[in-house]
Amino acid sequence: MSSVNSPTGRQAVPHEPGTGGPPKGRLLHAELAALVADLRHGDTVCVGDAGAGTHSKTLIPLDPGVRRIDLGIATGVPLVTDVVDALVRAGDFRAAVVGNFTVEYNQPMHAFLVDHFGEARVTEVQHFPEWYKLRDRARAHIQTGDHSVAANVILVAGPPGPDRHAAGPDRAPGA
Repeated sequence: MSSVNSPTGRQAVPHEPGTGGPPKGRLLHAELAALVADLRHGDTVCVGDAGAGTHSKTLIPLDPGVRRIDLGIATGVPLVTDVVDALVRAGDFRAAVVGNFTVEYNQPMHAFLVDHFGEARVTEVQHFPEWYKLRDRARAHIQTGDHSVAANVILVAGPPGPDRHAAGPDRAPGA
């Protein structure tokens, strides 16, 4: 197995060679485990930093119909990369969507996602309004304690099965 460093320099989850992702894992958080178990092909989950705009009085509040799961327990805990690692290990995620601000201002986060999904499966959209519209269509928004700039990602569920990348590398996200 090879491993990668997260944007913070902490050791990320080891990856199985040739699979494009880490070995399957188990979520201990009951609400996250139920969410991942209930996802279907094409469903999305947003993982956001501490300032992801989930409060009702923010400039662009989270749609009230989106389930909000607050995991932030302290400044920087957990990181978005920690949560993405855990979700990808446990679920059948095939792609990621980021706003152009993430690509521009958080290259380590973008590189982390490319390492997990491959370049063709990390899609960049305009941060405003497109990313926020996609965020508000997610099955859930998971807020972390991450204080990195533009550390927000939308994960796209793939078809269920033992190979979380069963759609193949030549398929575009959403196809």
